[in-house]
Amino acid sequence: MILITRGEEGYKDTHFEFRSRENSRALADLYNQKLGVTKAQERAMSFGSVFGFDQLGASPKVWERKEEK
Repeated sequence: MILITRGEEGYKDTHFEFRSRENSRALADLYNQKLGVTKAQERAMSFGSVFGFDQLGASPKVWERKEEK
């Protein structure tokens, strides 16, 4: 599991150990839900942390449109 911070390039390893990818995903979803982070925001932050927050894919609106289809 990783930690992405808004506006920061890259990400940080949380060093949590999980038995499966599914457990990791479930915990990430729980934390995101508690923080009010939508799936579109999560995808935009993931994109932005790798490719730059000035890129189109760093906008949640791009991912919201993809989810609607």
